[in-house]
Amino acid sequence: MGDEDIDKWLTELLDKLSDQKFLDFLDEFTTKHCDQFEEGEFSLSCTDIHNQYKRLFESRMESYLRKQSVTMDRFAELLQERIQKDPSYAEFLQVLINVDDLQSFSTMMIQKRAELEDEEDEEDEEEEGVDDMKEG
Repeated sequence: MGDEDIDKWLTELLDKLSDQKFLDFLDEFTTKHCDQFEEGEFSLSCTDIHNQYKRLFESRMESYLRKQSVTMDRFAELLQERIQKDPSYAEFLQVLINVDDLQSFSTMMIQKRAELEDEEDEEDEEEEGVDDMKEG
């Protein structure tokens, strides 16, 4: 398999993992489950949610790699080879590592929870402002 072939399917795989429909689905998933996460705490349900999230990525990757007749192990080898030749692929590897890491996932979920709470606070403030205008 030549460098151009590897570059082509790594780019295609990255495109598949960053497809807007998939990202929207991930956003829905994190919104649904982020309230389960607390700072410094990893309950069994958090671990289960993380495993579900990992599986979303893994199944998407495996589906693509199967079409390319490449195993996950071979993919890992090829990615490491590409990183040696082109360090920009290290970013792609870091994304995959972050998906697999419970601490990184938990941090992301806590941030998502905070964002949603901030949005709710802003909506509450806007509603209070409208109510004040009606009363005034």
